[in-house]
Amino acid sequence: MAPAEPFPTQQTYAFQTEIKRGRFSIMRQCREKLSGKAQAAKIIPYRPEDKQAVLQEYQVLRKLHHTNIVQLQGAYVSPRHLVLILELCAGPELLHSLAARTSYSEVEVRDYLWQILSAVEYLHAHRILHLDLRSENMIITEPNLLKLLDFGHAQFYTPGRVITLEHCTDYVETTAPELLSEQGALPQTDIWAVGITAFIM
Repeated sequence: MAPAEPFPTQQTYAFQTEIKRGRFSIMRQCREKLSGKAQAAKIIPYRPEDKQAVLQEYQVLRKLHHTNIVQLQGAYVSPRHLVLILELCAGPELLHSLAARTSYSEVEVRDYLWQILSAVEYLHAHRILHLDLRSENMIITEPNLLKLLDFGHAQFYTPGRVITLEHCTDYVETTAPELLSEQGALPQTDIWAVGITAFIM
């Protein structure tokens, strides 16, 4: 689990309520002091030897501009943390929304899948694999706009080159067969995860 306080400080933003705590990061609501704009801060602790690997998420997000992908607003690095300033996406995770509803209608599933596939197509066109497409990493904002979150596992790829990962089987339910058999990640790996999400819905 990510460590508790203290969090890095920076004059531009005021950290507020914790939104979510994951294995490798903490998400907090924050406010830009000058404008008062509410945003989200993803705070990722790192060791010096892991700094380049941690910066990969920033390098990926800074290239992405798509309606169905959380937007990077800014970032800064302290000696112990990378802080990503993201648009604040208010709404339930797809998983929580499904749990509250039991099931979606065919029309809703179609609309959500179209949005997911639109985002994945965009990522792959920019030679980026998400590699952690789970309902927990998708949020439903108003009005029924789906956003992909959490690019901590995302990787740049070159066609024809297989990507090997250390944490590729953290969530077996959505892990593609090629990862379970340690053959490496391909664009099809993301498509498998989308199929699992469709099945869950």
